[in-house]
Amino acid sequence: MRRVRRPVQRLPPGSRARAGNQAVLRRHSEQPTQPARLSATGLHPDSGLGPGPGRGTGGNAPLAGNRRDPGLSRHPEETSRRSTGGGGGRPVTLWAVSAVIWAVLVVYLRVRRLWLPYYVLATVGFSLLFLTAARGTVVERSLETLTAEHAHVVSGYLGIPTLVFRNAPGTLLVLVVVGRVGWTIIEVGIECSGLLELAAFAALLIFYPGLGGARRLGLMVGGIAATYVINIIRLLVIIAFLHFGGKNTIFLAHTVIGRGVFFILVVAVYWFVFTRAALKTVRERVDIAQSSL
Repeated sequence: MRRVRRPVQRLPPGSRARAGNQAVLRRHSEQPTQPARLSATGLHPDSGLGPGPGRGTGGNAPLAGNRRDPGLSRHPEETSRRSTGGGGGRPVTLWAVSAVIWAVLVVYLRVRRLWLPYYVLATVGFSLLFLTAARGTVVERSLETLTAEHAHVVSGYLGIPTLVFRNAPGTLLVLVVVGRVGWTIIEVGIECSGLLELAAFAALLIFYPGLGGARRLGLMVGGIAATYVINIIRLLVIIAFLHFGGKNTIFLAHTVIGRGVFFILVVAVYWFVFTRAALKTVRERVDIAQSSL
């Protein structure tokens, strides 16, 4: 038998190195990424997010205190979800059609002086349209970042160590000192940012009948500022419960105590802005009617 030799293809100098680099890059890109996971003590040690063993999480490791972490990169899916507010032209078209229908109905009810359905439709529709348009935009992200920053600063004055990540604005780490020492991550989303409450308050005041322009503007600025401060207080309550009570108190702190404090304080603001103004108007009308008798 004759042995047939296949010709050997010789690469020019430098091509072998490039081919080897391309093979290494191809093998590296095929390796699956490990998403961030939460463990029983906060962040999973293999997640690469925040303090891990030897970086402030373990029992004998030094604690970080209130400072900025040099960086935290979100999971790619989380980053793409937050950086895009939905997608495609169909949602925009649906939003525009809904806004036109809402505006026509609101104008019709106001012209017909049907005040109760006018006020309900105007406030609810405005809130929903605004929230839909603001989702995933710079408005929502800026509010989340400000809320996390202010909660971080105030918690520092209260002696509660927290971390704010430069590459993940709106994300807080709270140091838990009960039981096994560790960090718990808090992501300030649309609920904790106060965007829902601010939109509802603005809608209630914009379409409230019988207010002058200057008084409406003053109440708008004061009410929005008060609602924002109340939301910071709610977040601080959650942070304090986590820090002193441990991770098992998150449901009680967030769902019961935090919402209860927020509800009571917001009702006080609404009473001062709306109910007190309505009672004053009714009292003035009663006085005018009695004086005319």
